Amino acid sequence: MNYLKQMATICFAFATMVVSSQELSRQIVSTSGGQSQAPTFDLSWTIGQAGLAGTYTNGGTTLCVGFQQSDLLSTNIAEQYSDELKIFPNPCSDFLYINMTKQEQTDISIKLMDSYGRIHYEQSFTFSGSLEHKINISVLPRGMYYLEMKTNTKMITEIKTSKLIHY
Repeated sequence: MNYLKQMATICFAFATMVVSSQELSRQIVSTSGGQSQAPTFDLSWTIGQAGLAGTYTNGGTTLCVGFQQSDLLSTNIAEQYSDELKIFPNPCSDFLYINMTKQEQTDISIKLMDSYGRIHYEQSFTFSGSLEHKINISVLPRGMYYLEMKTNTKMITEIKTSKLIHY
């Protein structure tokens, strides 16, 4: 009987841990802050933040300020482009090739930056039709780089960023 009591206690403790471990609460690490509530709004803030954070709702209008938002927003850098742009090889060790096709005359600026934002290569020019451009990266230290290409066609400005690995 004592054995059954011990097993029941262990199962209850385990079930409690499993159930409580499924909760994911929103938290922020900060030195100080606070929270206030009124009939029409909730306000929370932290010290060290570059402004107020909170949500204010009035007649269907919601105001959210700061980085303490409750919804998760995921962003990424697009790696795939249309057939008119090809960047290869990646990873690379000597030359990086950029092939682009545009029907109309296009202004383009190309920047190659490291993870600190330092520009290691920059060039701007105008082309139409096909572009075949080669960048010598063998002179750069090994690491991760970002290639930013900005094109201006008539009234449209397009910026494409790609992560590159130099080995």
